[in-house]
Amino acid sequence: MHIKNIHTIIEKLADCAKSEVEKGIEKLDTKEMGEVTDMLKDLCEAEYYARIAKKMEENEEEEKKGNEYFLKMLKEEYG
Repeated sequence: MHIKNIHTIIEKLADCAKSEVEKGIEKLDTKEMGEVTDMLKDLCEAEYYARIAKKMEENEEEEKKGNEYFLKMLKEEYG
């Protein structure tokens, strides 16, 4: 799932949870709120790992470009 989509879902779910809590703690379904909290935790973890994976891919691309440049320079210098 795309990072922006995950973040949007987190924000919407958190807003819904906040509005439910603001209605009053007496009306709150604790089982349901626990499930929402678990979903938020899982989505945050998914976003975290997606960001790490994206950064790793970017670093691999930069390294590949650096290696290609280095090989090009060696070819030009040594033939």
